[in-house]
Amino acid sequence: MALPFEGLRKTMRTIQNDFIVDVVRSVVEQNSNEIIDINTNKQLFDKGIGSDGKSLEPPYSNPYKKLKKKLGQPTDRVTLRLEGDFYKSFEVIIGNEQFRINATDFKTKFLLKRYGQKIFGLTGSNVAEFNQMVVRPELLKEIRKKIKL
Repeated sequence: MALPFEGLRKTMRTIQNDFIVDVVRSVVEQNSNEIIDINTNKQLFDKGIGSDGKSLEPPYSNPYKKLKKKLGQPTDRVTLRLEGDFYKSFEVIIGNEQFRINATDFKTKFLLKRYGQKIFGLTGSNVAEFNQMVVRPELLKEIRKKIKL
């Protein structure tokens, strides 16, 4: 026997879930530049790490290191930035319940082949920080608006 109001509870859960997904999607869309900055600058350039938190391998060749050194760029890690075109081509693609990062620069396919998909995306700790600092406050603000607090 079905419990009274079970259908109503299911409907309310669906509405709540849809509301939360819509708010989070909107927050990600509005902050996509921040997500790209974390991926390109905080992870790739500053630390030379992929979304798995590990250093990008293989390292640069000696001739490429010499070129980067001549340009005053770091050579102790793989940054995937020489002139910046690859970074500038990053984009956030938002799906129904998740987002992914992609790049449109012509070098993308070569870099993916060499370093793998881990060049795109945030580390677990950066996702957690983004959620804590950006998503959570916006979600709470929208919930308060919705229930008129």
